[in-house]
Amino acid sequence: MRRVLPATPLRTFPVLNRMLGGQIWLKLEAWQPTGSFKVRGALARLAQLTSEERARGVVTASAGNHGLAVAFAARLLGGIPTTVFIPETAARNKIRALEAMEVHLRPVGRSYAEAHEAAWAFAASTGACYIHAYEDPWVVYVGQLLAVALPR
Repeated sequence: MRRVLPATPLRTFPVLNRMLGGQIWLKLEAWQPTGSFKVRGALARLAQLTSEERARGVVTASAGNHGLAVAFAARLLGGIPTTVFIPETAARNKIRALEAMEVHLRPVGRSYAEAHEAAWAFAASTGACYIHAYEDPWVVYVGQLLAVALPR
């Protein structure tokens, strides 16, 4: 990950340290290219895809940050076809950012749950690899371990 993502700055804040009575460090993951820590997990997961899975493409459901992370990782790893199901109520800035990533954007329903169901059905019917936002161990655990374990 270190070769592809910038080092995440660590910052301490004297006022916060005094308030909490210790040395508190904040890892500023919002400084990642997609504006969120989620890019680490998406890269970890997509890097594990076989060539056959890459050819079939990936699909996910997201209200924004996870979809951006998957789209960024897919582009970085060689243009893996990506479909993102997003609730129709998603923030306009997230929709614009996803459109700029050149993914197949599918607005569906009014909630994440509806987008997730549609994405899951799409994966089942097309063979695309479903990248779950919070139940995939690569996305959740490996991505977070990389965020903590990598030296600055």
